[in-house]
Amino acid sequence: MGKSLAARKSGGATAYAEAGAIAQEVLSSLRTVTAFGGQKRELERYSEKLKVAEWMGIRGAVANGLAVGVAFMIIFATYSLGFWYGGKLIPEYMNSGQVITTFFSIIIGAFSLGLLGPSLAAISSATGVAGTIFETIDRVSPINPFSAEGARPESCLGHVVFENVDFHYPQRAEVPILKKFSLRVEAGKTVALVGASGSGKSTIVKLLERFYDPVAGTVSVDGINVRDLNVGWLRKQIGIVSQEPILFDRTVRENLLIGMQEDHPESVYSKGVLDAKIEQACRIANAWDFIQSLPNGLDTSVGEAGGMMSGGQKQRIAIARAVMRDPKILLLDEATSALDTTSERVVQAALDVASKGRTTIVVAHRLSTIKNADLIVVMGSGEIIEQGTHNELLDKENGAYAKLVAAQALREAEEQSVEAKPKKEAVSSGSEKASESGFIVADAVRKEGDAVVLKMEATTSAAKLALQTAAQARRDKKKAEEEEKKKEEKQKLKRGLPLFRLYAMNASEWWILLLGSIMAGGNGIVFPLFSIIFSEIINVFGNPNDDERNNGLRFWSLMFVAISLGSFVVNVVSITCFGTAGERLTRKLREKTFEALLRQEIAFFDDEKHSTGIITGQLSEDAFQVQGLVGQSMATLVQLAAGIVAGLVIAFFNGWQLSLVVLGTMPLMGAAGQLQMSMMTGFGSKTKEAYEDASNISNEAIDQIRTVMTLTKEKMFLDLYKENIREPHRIAIKGGLVAAIGFSFGQAVIFLTYALAFYAGSKFVINGVMEAPNVLKVMFAVIFTAISLGQASSLAPNYVKAKLAALNIFDLLDRTSRINPASTEGATANPSEVKGIAEVKDGVFNYPARPDVPVLQGMSIKALPGQTVALVGPSGCGKSTMIGIMERWYDLHEGRAEFDEQPVLFNYSVRDNIAYGAPNGVASQEEIETAARKANIHDFIVSLPEGYNTFVGSKGGQLSGGQKQRVAIARALIRNPKLLLLDEATSALDSESEKVVQQALDVAAEGRTTVVIAHRLSTIQNADHIVVCKAGQVTEQGTYDELLKLNGQFAELVAAQSLAKQED
Repeated sequence: MGKSLAARKSGGATAYAEAGAIAQEVLSSLRTVTAFGGQKRELERYSEKLKVAEWMGIRGAVANGLAVGVAFMIIFATYSLGFWYGGKLIPEYMNSGQVITTFFSIIIGAFSLGLLGPSLAAISSATGVAGTIFETIDRVSPINPFSAEGARPESCLGHVVFENVDFHYPQRAEVPILKKFSLRVEAGKTVALVGASGSGKSTIVKLLERFYDPVAGTVSVDGINVRDLNVGWLRKQIGIVSQEPILFDRTVRENLLIGMQEDHPESVYSKGVLDAKIEQACRIANAWDFIQSLPNGLDTSVGEAGGMMSGGQKQRIAIARAVMRDPKILLLDEATSALDTTSERVVQAALDVASKGRTTIVVAHRLSTIKNADLIVVMGSGEIIEQGTHNELLDKENGAYAKLVAAQALREAEEQSVEAKPKKEAVSSGSEKASESGFIVADAVRKEGDAVVLKMEATTSAAKLALQTAAQARRDKKKAEEEEKKKEEKQKLKRGLPLFRLYAMNASEWWILLLGSIMAGGNGIVFPLFSIIFSEIINVFGNPNDDERNNGLRFWSLMFVAISLGSFVVNVVSITCFGTAGERLTRKLREKTFEALLRQEIAFFDDEKHSTGIITGQLSEDAFQVQGLVGQSMATLVQLAAGIVAGLVIAFFNGWQLSLVVLGTMPLMGAAGQLQMSMMTGFGSKTKEAYEDASNISNEAIDQIRTVMTLTKEKMFLDLYKENIREPHRIAIKGGLVAAIGFSFGQAVIFLTYALAFYAGSKFVINGVMEAPNVLKVMFAVIFTAISLGQASSLAPNYVKAKLAALNIFDLLDRTSRINPASTEGATANPSEVKGIAEVKDGVFNYPARPDVPVLQGMSIKALPGQTVALVGPSGCGKSTMIGIMERWYDLHEGRAEFDEQPVLFNYSVRDNIAYGAPNGVASQEEIETAARKANIHDFIVSLPEGYNTFVGSKGGQLSGGQKQRVAIARALIRNPKLLLLDEATSALDSESEKVVQQALDVAAEGRTTVVIAHRLSTIQNADHIVVCKAGQVTEQGTYDELLKLNGQFAELVAAQSLAKQED
């Protein structure tokens, strides 16, 4: 039975985990879901998982009911058998006193075994978990960063050699990545790797860092095979900046300090020295100015995984983190891809300086960033196609590199007469009708992982002090946040709990709740009835007449059988009924909550209080807490209420005098019962809260393990984790002591109550006030009542949690979204009538989460039907914000936005991801393949083991950046919209793929209005109109050639991306 129950709970937990994963995926990618109108589809997908979890939960409730019912049936049946058989032993083998003593010993043992239940369950659960833990602890890692084995040369020159390397990823052994790859990188030289997505460029970086070992061949550093080098030493020689940087959920300052050599730099340097180092690094990375403009400067939190920073800001912080180190080997994997041209130029110059004197390997799609490399290697399908310098490769007119350059080349201004000033668009009245076709956003997909290797040292006393200080600071911050949260909760608890509304959601289960309540009430009177039968049977044992004694024992033994069967029935039915109703309510609450979240405006999720992690946690926890109001807690409450009433009735009926005496001890008995409940649960909640900080540290380290490994920060996180589990360990020890005292007090009170009851009862019997049999009935009835009251009071904290959870849920359900995608209000038009006019006039905007940071300051742009308008300019100038305004993710504070009308992949198959862009998510195989061919991804898809049925993993994790991007573009093309929005739509593509996809996008743009945001200016040369932005305002606008003639900001951007031959 226990195994069955465990299996049901495990299955339900798995189903809820899968539903939670969907919620996490959808809410973290809500812009994409909103852009494609996928709310209904995602709600259906989420609901399907909840139905599975509900069914598993109901089956678990049945199993639980059977387990409890069988347990009590056996206990009471054992009582029956014991008393009956004990009577048979009198007087030949035992006397009545011996039988009663023996039976009391058995009863006490049985109750002790009952108290062991929670402990045994905990031991059983711990045993299962321990198996997994010890398996992990005992696993021998083939690449162990903590290992002391391997060579540690005194110095590193940086000479890197790949020789006949074959490689495939373990999860896809049938897909080769590198084939007999050989490359020699001389010490101090810069080598650039270019080529199509999936050609193996980034794999080279991973092999050098020794994230993986080659299947065949060798990778060596300074002539030593990396397998023979100490892993920690190797990674300390390597610094890396990747395309999508990973920042930790700390302040900007703390993220930068992680980039230093020491694990705990605060214990080595003074604050002034550290501040100087930070400022120097930030200025080199062109990050100082924007950091100073943040609300708290260097002390501004970057959010979970750097979520509060833009892509360009995260990249510059990561580069600054790298600058604070001095590695012998520098790996730049699309290190400037997230930057605008102006910032890229400054940062690239800094990286060029940083590269001098050290070996540098660069992976790049933007060829303008690697034209100064000592050697450029062009890769294709895991092999080297050609190599040479920029000029040497350009001399090969039909060479692979020359074709890549041609695809990104920027033409010079055509000889034509242009006016000195760009033409300004007139503002048309436009139309406020929205297209049913919706918008399409194809944003850049970037790879994860960024780090610079640091030095690992033993934790010194100063470092320990720094650790303790940091841990205490985190605890103080969390304590302040908790106090603020408690104030808010206290204020919220003053409101009434809308129980009627809550039970109305369970209205369809009224008969289940009614039946469950009746059965729970019956369960509640079991122990009061037990007190009567138990008292009577003890009285029978005192009868000297053998026949009367045997008849009495037979009758009351049969009564125990009746209680045994009745207990089985009421336990099974009540637990099953309340469990079923609770599971159904949980599903309804989670569905309605998820639906409410999907209709909220994007600004709602920009608030730190509504981050994806917090929201998904509440989505799971709040519904579970509320379930208690109609689930097991409600069953227990009904049971205890019935037990209290029945116990008091029995007690006062059989002897009100003794009842009053024993009731005088009820406060102590109630307290004892509550303390014993606390003993069983321990200081669980306090310990759990204290462990949360340590848990957050471990979660962050494991979630971002690649970054931690490349930074060689394993020991730092381990030390931080150890320091943060000291407090919960102290609380747990204190909790154990308090629990022991509570248990001792509870036991003492119970026996003192027995003593007082027997003493008073004996006096009442001697004085003729009561009869002896009634003394036991009163005593046991009142004692069971007091214990029930203590257990009932233990439900109060659960009620408070459930009330808060219910209020949170109803607050969300009642919240009116400022921009509701599910609303039927507003003008609509037939798609065939939509022309595609888009205009923003005098737009003023700042993000709600940062009201003091202006983004748009009177910006105006206009796109006429069929026209392509490109937005260019530095990061933070408002380009992507304009896309958000056009998608109506946000509303302008001032000005007007008038219309006729990022890619994240979901854990679907490739087919379903592409079809996601079609109306209602439905498309034929032919339509899907046509879109895939236009996006230059069809050939790759059919080469996958399961073709279009291959699952891409969470957020497309099984695909490379370029592959994900092309699937996203196919998803956009299948929709056939009137207004096409392209936000860095080809930034993750290699030049060859970019050229093909750009041609497809050019074809797709014909006959529809297109707004393009681009850092690669080669992609917008043919735009009808180019708008140059800076600081939330338009600085220049016109055609490509007109803007070049102006020789202004745009001309500077073009010059920075020139790919002309380099002068000797």
